[in-house]
Amino acid sequence: SSWGFRSWIGQALWDAGEEDKALAYFEKVATDMPKKPEAHVLRAEFLQRSGRDLDVALAEIGKAIELDPGDDWSWYVKAEILHAMKKEKEAGAALGKAKAIAPDTAIYLDRAEEWGVCKE
Repeated sequence: SSWGFRSWIGQALWDAGEEDKALAYFEKVATDMPKKPEAHVLRAEFLQRSGRDLDVALAEIGKAIELDPGDDWSWYVKAEILHAMKKEKEAGAALGKAKAIAPDTAIYLDRAEEWGVCKE
């Protein structure tokens, strides 16, 4: 998909040590395509991975969830952002939403065990 291609461009910049350029690239994608949840997910993920601008990352993933509340990956990214912000209760709730949508996804199950949340 074209989203994979966009992700690869940003990842290539990131891998080349061009973190600021990667983040700027994803900001442009999100700005140019405000109605595409994937654009907001990409930006939120890279903001979270950079460990900075977590409030912006949380707002960005909120836009993605508003556009497509049934996307499990968006809820997972929200959980990761909240976890990075030390908001464990909210992170557990977001991870629970991801797990409810895609209950057999290994990374969600692993994170739930690692964080000690969402125990059935």
